[in-house]
Amino acid sequence: MIKAKIKVFLRDTVYDPEGIIVQETLNNLGFNTVQHVKSNKYFEILFNETNESIVSEMVEKICQLVLQNPSTENYTYQLENTLQPSVPNDAID
Repeated sequence: MIKAKIKVFLRDTVYDPEGIIVQETLNNLGFNTVQHVKSNKYFEILFNETNESIVSEMVEKICQLVLQNPSTENYTYQLENTLQPSVPNDAID
C-alpha cells in the first residue's frame, strides 16, 4: 500500500483572506511576532497499490481533476510506503 500526502496551496500572487484573518487574530491575541500566515489544504489518500510510478500518475490526475484549482492553486505531494491503512476498514463508510 502507498499513502499519498498531498498539500494544495494558493499561488503567491493570489489573495489569501483566510491567512490574513488568522494572522490578524493571532496578532490581536498577543502573538506579535507572527508576520505571515498562509492557508493550505492537506489530503492523505491510501492506495491499494505497490508501484510508486502508477500511484504517482494517479495522484497527478487526482490533483489536476479534483483537488486543485489550476488558476489559483499549486500542489505538492509525497508518497509513503505503508503496511496497513491508518484507519480501520470498518471506520470507512
